Amino acid sequence: MNCQQIQENISLYMDDILNEEEKQLLNHHIIECENCTNEFAYMIDLINDLQNIPQKELPFGYHEELIKKVELITTENQKKNKKEKKRLFFTEWLKPMVAVFLLVILVGTATIFSLEVLTPKNLASDSAPRENSSKADMAPSAYDGNTGQVVYDSKIAETQDITAESEETSKSQESFVDSVVLQDQKIIKKATLSLEVEEFDNTVQEIRTLVEQSGGYMEHAESYIYSSNREREEYLKEGNFVLKIPKDKYGSAQERIIQMGHLNHQNENSLNVTEQYIDTESRIRMLNLQEERLLKIMEQATKVEDLILLEQRLNEVRSEIEVFQSKIKNWDKLVSFSTIEIHLRQVKKVMIEPVQSEFGVKLKEGVIDSINNTQRGLERLSLHIARNFMQIVFRVILLLIGIWLAKFLYKKVKLKKRRI
Repeated sequence: MNCQQIQENISLYMDDILNEEEKQLLNHHIIECENCTNEFAYMIDLINDLQNIPQKELPFGYHEELIKKVELITTENQKKNKKEKKRLFFTEWLKPMVAVFLLVILVGTATIFSLEVLTPKNLASDSAPRENSSKADMAPSAYDGNTGQVVYDSKIAETQDITAESEETSKSQESFVDSVVLQDQKIIKKATLSLEVEEFDNTVQEIRTLVEQSGGYMEHAESYIYSSNREREEYLKEGNFVLKIPKDKYGSAQERIIQMGHLNHQNENSLNVTEQYIDTESRIRMLNLQEERLLKIMEQATKVEDLILLEQRLNEVRSEIEVFQSKIKNWDKLVSFSTIEIHLRQVKKVMIEPVQSEFGVKLKEGVIDSINNTQRGLERLSLHIARNFMQIVFRVILLLIGIWLAKFLYKKVKLKKRRI
């Protein structure tokens, strides 16, 4: 048992709850542990202090007053519960009943109003102007009955008809795309490779050559030294590269890159944007039709206000066309050039030699290791002397001075003994 468990069992020991085995363990631990001994003594002193506190008698009638207060609090809680039940009743039942009542009134009012609207007189009065209502709705609020204005309103109506037709055409094209297998799928491909190589610079040059031969380009390149040993002039490099390869050479380029080193990780992703591509093209065609129609309407418009409105709408249409065209160009670029992300890491060359059991070979290897270790030790000693040259010279000078003083004192003592 540890100290924490012993300290938790001290109070149980005071209450005589522990069994004999636990008591023995506690006594044995308290004898050996100073902290637990202090804790045990503190508990005993605390219990003694509590037992020595004098007891006070309760005032006369304290019990009766306590019962009255308890009964009073109980009565108040019961009243609160009754009020809460009433409030819940109103919130749970009264509000839904009011909502149903209001709904019945609204439905009844709407029914009466619809019956009044569908009377024979109203039907007869509404049949005459219904034929020209669509054209009147299409006309702008500035209609004044002039010939030029009438021409402009009719052109606006025609433009709306063409827009509706172009939307129906785009919808039909979308449904047709779902049922036909497209020959030219718009698929964006991306691969991530992680390689370990022994010759970093040569591998980077091979990658650059591969990119040039494939007709692609290197979008990003970075390299840095992650480990260095100045004593042996060993520098290990690491880098990240992003390549853009034509889609028809994406697979072969990836295989060649994998063969340049040891592959640690490989990941491939593809995104099919064919539906979005075709939908965007249909939107561009629809907007081009609107642009052509707006230009024709502008040639026929005679009022400055109409020209301003048409110019605003034309600018909006052209802006939308530019946005969709930029999306198309970006998709074409991503589809035609697949992405390959490469992480290169240089590692040390490892020479693996076959195991030989001959005594002479082992002896030779031992001698070579001894020479190598001695050489390394001398190199380290030389570096240490070179780095701490001034301190070593200073210490040597102090040592020589000390030796000279010791000899000088020794000679003096010797001369004194001879004189005596």
